[in-house]
Amino acid sequence: MEYSKRIEEKIHENRPIVQCITNVVTVNDCANALLAIGASPTMAHHVAEVEEIQAGCDALVCNLGATENYEAMLLAVKQASVSGHPIVIDPVGCGGSSFRRDFFWKLNKLCKPTCIRGNYSEIMALAYDTYTVTGVDADRYVVLDTDADVDRSGSQGTDSDASRHGGQGTESDVNRHGELGTESDVNRQVRSGSRGSIEEAAMILARKTGAVVVASGEVDIVATPDMRWMSECTWADADKKMTSTSDKSELVVGSITGGINRIAGGDSMMSRITGMGCMESAVLGAYLAVVDRDDLDNNHVNIMEVIVSCLKRFKSVGEDAARLTRDERGGSMSFANRFIDMLYTDIASDLSTNN
Repeated sequence: MEYSKRIEEKIHENRPIVQCITNVVTVNDCANALLAIGASPTMAHHVAEVEEIQAGCDALVCNLGATENYEAMLLAVKQASVSGHPIVIDPVGCGGSSFRRDFFWKLNKLCKPTCIRGNYSEIMALAYDTYTVTGVDADRYVVLDTDADVDRSGSQGTDSDASRHGGQGTESDVNRHGELGTESDVNRQVRSGSRGSIEEAAMILARKTGAVVVASGEVDIVATPDMRWMSECTWADADKKMTSTSDKSELVVGSITGGINRIAGGDSMMSRITGMGCMESAVLGAYLAVVDRDDLDNNHVNIMEVIVSCLKRFKSVGEDAARLTRDERGGSMSFANRFIDMLYTDIASDLSTNN
């Protein structure tokens, strides 16, 4: 059985309780997505109860769109850290709000997040500590580089790319500074959509926070905080270091260059409904909730494998739901309902086939 299916089987068997402190726009979507995969959601947002409830959960997801619940998040991450729960932070709107960026770093100081998942502009904003969009939802200024822009040695971009990034951009520069260029350099970089920037941003944020970072888009980018090891070893070496009994052929989906994991797929309809990213963050919490505690603390390779499994599932479900929606001549709301349906039926079908 593929590793992703074993994770989903564990979710069905254990029904992990995922505490989601999320925004009012998507709270219902997140709860239904968790129920669809077999997990159990709880949305306790009040400061008077959040610590007690978190103690009885298996994972925590903090969505920074819930600005009115920031105090509850501070209490929840403290309890989650004490309890050894995986913590997923979704930096909703950080590309357009310094208030949210400041709170992200305040939250990060209180815990070691397991995963940070945002769209391209949100990850860019946190990596470079600057605004990247007007508003809190758009990521229209950021474009993905091509395979040719990441060389085989694992460094990002060519010399000409580095000069466009403010003269920075080598691995040693990233290690030494933890950031690239000045704020004005970054603003020009983001607004011009210069190539290579999103991979660099994911790498920088992973190193700053110690978390596995996901930049969601047409191609999802996944970066681990131990990029140097990831780029210097082969995946055969990585197999030997893993404690999981997983199918190693499923370790990575997409292409890897210098430790950057790319996952293509999905459908354009996924960007036409609200809450897709919020749902993905919530479901990531459930996937990580069934990972061994030792791996959460010490094994970024296993964490990446779990995260890749979740991202791969989301893209596959998006493709299936979009195909059915178009076949039925439906629109965006039909797709939204179809997505939850397919999240439920695709996983149930896969688990049934293998049992």
